[in-house]
Amino acid sequence: MTSFEFFAIQYAMSFSVYAALTAWYLWPRLAALPVRRALMILVAPHALRHIGLGSIIPVATDPALTTTEFAINQAWGDLVAALLACLAFVALRSRWRSALWLVVIFNVEGLYDLSRAVLDGVAVKFWTFQLGAFWNVITFMAPLLFLFHLVIFIVLAKRWREYAAELRPA
Repeated sequence: MTSFEFFAIQYAMSFSVYAALTAWYLWPRLAALPVRRALMILVAPHALRHIGLGSIIPVATDPALTTTEFAINQAWGDLVAALLACLAFVALRSRWRSALWLVVIFNVEGLYDLSRAVLDGVAVKFWTFQLGAFWNVITFMAPLLFLFHLVIFIVLAKRWREYAAELRPA
């Protein structure tokens, strides 16, 4: 098997497991929570996207990869997504009126960055480089982040109006 075939299998298996766990265990619990808390749970893992900076660190990945447009865009895009996720999390936790809009901005940028990284990575044939531990980020963490982006959009679409009600004093 080729490295790309291994990547495809690992990515698909990770996504499938995360999707099943989300459908069976996470979604029912999110539905029972106030929308603010549900979104906090979904946004929090994205704050760890700073790990994407590893793709431009020569001692962490193949030095030949670190200078590619793919690695540079992916690394800085992940950092921006992580910072936006932190801001959205704080906004939700602090009950800012603008919190849902910050979640939307984070989610659009984060999903765009993740999608662009996949397409650019395929174009540069990232699987031909020595990725070291970064291989696990791509095959284990990225599928969860992608799925959570989709779930965030669903929660926002279905429960947007609930947030205003949560802000009103009881």
